[in-house]
Amino acid sequence: MEIRKVDVMPIMHGADETFDYVSGIAYESTGTRLRLYHGIIEYLELLKNANNNSFEGFKIYCDGYDGSQQLDLDKRSEDDYEQATQLYLLSLLTGMGGRLMPTENKSLIRQTIALIEARQRRVYAGSITPEDNTMRRLKGLAQQRDNSISKKIDETLKVGEYGLLFIGSLHNPMPFLEKRGIATHVPKEVFQFLSQRDLQQHPYLNKYRLIST
Repeated sequence: MEIRKVDVMPIMHGADETFDYVSGIAYESTGTRLRLYHGIIEYLELLKNANNNSFEGFKIYCDGYDGSQQLDLDKRSEDDYEQATQLYLLSLLTGMGGRLMPTENKSLIRQTIALIEARQRRVYAGSITPEDNTMRRLKGLAQQRDNSISKKIDETLKVGEYGLLFIGSLHNPMPFLEKRGIATHVPKEVFQFLSQRDLQQHPYLNKYRLIST
């Protein structure tokens, strides 16, 4: 029996896209991010070798991408840390036959960005109050986005096809995907270079590691 399968790989967005716990949004560590991407690249090498040195036939999904953005997949910067970045991964995959698919709902992305930016302004102004409910609202939006992402995958991934989903570690799309009959797999190889300290500092990454196989 043929199935639809998605490898789910948690990623950490760049320090310019997220904030630390002082802001209440996310904790960022350059070293952890580099080690995580190293593990992802190692796993992609295994997939490529098992698929005749190609990603032909793979559909690539990435949180934050709604299909309308013009992604400069050749862009490099000092923040790339030896090209171990999200753009590098997408460039690697699409350059070897993978197909980048629209993944998100544009409206939900805009709502999330607006909420984060508004809170950042309040943090800088010192006007955060105990009643601030940004985190609760962000978690609610993350669930909506996870459901929307799973719907996009359900609409575009055909029986027998293989999907790769790069998703921020704060997300949890697996229950939504599985409800739609899509098998999910978190590869253990992704975490092979992370230290215990990395996992302690980043409980959302550890959540994925605990269900990896």
